[in-house]
Amino acid sequence: MFAQLLGTRWRGGHAMIDYQYSDATPLAAASRAYAANANKTPYGGANYDSYFTSPGNIVNPFTLQPAYGVAAQTAGPPTAADLSTTISLQNPFRAAQIFPDRMAHELYGSVSQRIGSRVELFVQGRYAARNTALAALSDSALLAVPPSNPFYVNPYPTVPYTLVAYNFGELLGPTRFASNSRVYDGTAGATIRLGGHWQMTLSESDGRQKLWAQEYGVASQTALAAALADPNAAAAFNPFAAATPANVAAAQAANQTYPRRSASGIESSDLVADGPVARLPAGEARLAVGVERRVETLDLTVPDLQNPQAPLRAVHYGRRVESVYSQLHVPLLGAARDSGQPARLALDLAGRYDHYSDFGGTFNPMARLEWIAVPWLKLRASWGRSYRAPKLDDLYDTSQNVSGMTVLPDPQSPSGRSLVLAEQGSNPNLREETARTWTAGFDLSPWRGAQLSVTYYSIDYWNRIEQPATGDPLGILQHAAQWAPVIERNPSAAQIAAVCTSAQFIGPVATCLASHPAAIVDLRLANLAATRTRGIDIEARERFVSAWGHFHAALFGTDVLDFDQSVTPNLPATDILDTVGNPLSVRLRGTLGWSRHGRSEPGWAGALIVNYTGGYRNPGSTLVPVVCAWTTLDASVEYRLRASRLGRTLLSFNVVNVFNHAPPFVDGPFGYDIGNVQALGRVMSLGLTQRW
Repeated sequence: MFAQLLGTRWRGGHAMIDYQYSDATPLAAASRAYAANANKTPYGGANYDSYFTSPGNIVNPFTLQPAYGVAAQTAGPPTAADLSTTISLQNPFRAAQIFPDRMAHELYGSVSQRIGSRVELFVQGRYAARNTALAALSDSALLAVPPSNPFYVNPYPTVPYTLVAYNFGELLGPTRFASNSRVYDGTAGATIRLGGHWQMTLSESDGRQKLWAQEYGVASQTALAAALADPNAAAAFNPFAAATPANVAAAQAANQTYPRRSASGIESSDLVADGPVARLPAGEARLAVGVERRVETLDLTVPDLQNPQAPLRAVHYGRRVESVYSQLHVPLLGAARDSGQPARLALDLAGRYDHYSDFGGTFNPMARLEWIAVPWLKLRASWGRSYRAPKLDDLYDTSQNVSGMTVLPDPQSPSGRSLVLAEQGSNPNLREETARTWTAGFDLSPWRGAQLSVTYYSIDYWNRIEQPATGDPLGILQHAAQWAPVIERNPSAAQIAAVCTSAQFIGPVATCLASHPAAIVDLRLANLAATRTRGIDIEARERFVSAWGHFHAALFGTDVLDFDQSVTPNLPATDILDTVGNPLSVRLRGTLGWSRHGRSEPGWAGALIVNYTGGYRNPGSTLVPVVCAWTTLDASVEYRLRASRLGRTLLSFNVVNVFNHAPPFVDGPFGYDIGNVQALGRVMSLGLTQRW
């Protein structure tokens, strides 16, 4: 990572430019023992290896459970002796990456200039270029092998085809995602000083983001069906073999790339004025009023999932938003000593009205009260309502809308796994998200250098927009009680047909229609009926000086008291606090720092940081139902050189997770809680900061 900030000033103006470059290499699952293999039995968990393998396993067409493993065949069809009730299993994470390859360039600049004594003009802009590449799980499919295939064998003669669970990792490698994004935004405006200590700011902003993305390493089911039906043994796809020349050629011919192009934009005009409105006994009351006009656009070029060779289809979406807002600050009790101090009791009232061209109007008020009871104690409380309309891509971006057959861990299955039909993507039926929030707290400064802040919060969401099981989508059946409304167990033939024949379905439709999935799982974005959370945030700081130098200590803590969620209005709320993939109740971060002569003075400095996450539950596992607490230590050492003609120089060495503690084990396919922890391990960095 490299960053450089340059700035200058002149009479009546100033300018600044900031550039930052970062480059992060990918992290393979194989580099982390707990994530390298889906078989978690060495850790006391279950085996999540997949029966989609190469060579493939024969699946029972009536139960869709793996029935026969098949010895690798290259010369002809398997015989009865080649069929075994021992199922082959394969590690799906063997070539996958936990973190992608990322590279980014970011540039920011701003200029302002006063014109006379009343007008100041300003311009600011930002540009960012980001490239990302990720190797995910390899493509797999349930192949329907017809009798014309020269390697055809069928232990179920009443069914006119053989179902084979096959993985394309050896032929196509892992499924890969690559993206390239460009962000441009700029603002130009003027601040005009009016009479009576009022001022007005008029600004115009425009932002654009362009995204080019593609997914490759996926087998086209249409091309694959033709290769499976080919009677020529030299050209037909053999599901009971791996990388034979015919299989390689067929897979390469079926290798499909799914491109995605999108361009989103926000253009807005703002006019805001603020100034005093009355002089009260306790101080000056101030008012701010403003109006805003905003236009949002989304342009997509999306492929035809049923016919990937067809030209990309262009679509356009947009909305307009007009807003009026205001905020009033009213001092109710005078300052403790003189007019230069803040009011001892002050009330802030605010309100905003927004009108969306597609969602109508909404008014959201806010109130905040602060009371300085004594110089060392401040009490505060606030209440407000908020509103958020779904983003345009959440509503209309169908480029990620797919449905298909997949195998997920399932506690209700005798084998521990079940075939399901899964749907994912955007949702044009999303509604607006609303929330009501109130907080209460205090800031205590009992002596110089010490500070304690405690805040209690209460947030009630309605129609919160979220992807079901976003923290662990592969484990949704393991958390079926929480996500029951989006899981349809034992679906009817009509429900199965609705998914199999949809435009978003990827895979052999005939096989899908003949299947008997254990469930249909709807992972599309959805409005959760209600979410309620309560908690306490604590921040404590202390600074003191001794003969050994300057010390500072801090403690940051969060105690979530409850987190209840109801997926649909007619279901009672479920307490999901302290469960895998959901918010955790206790998080603490403590810091102890030292500097020989103060942090801004030349010399040595250092810090130790302790991070603690409390233990919690894994309802999806009977083998390891508890997730242990996790404690890590970070450390940093700095040396600041004395100022010279080159400027001021700071050398630093930082270590995150000094003892390289692995995340606590979670009995699931990933082996750790991807929604709450990172799998980076120990990270060391050297830094050089030069101020000119």
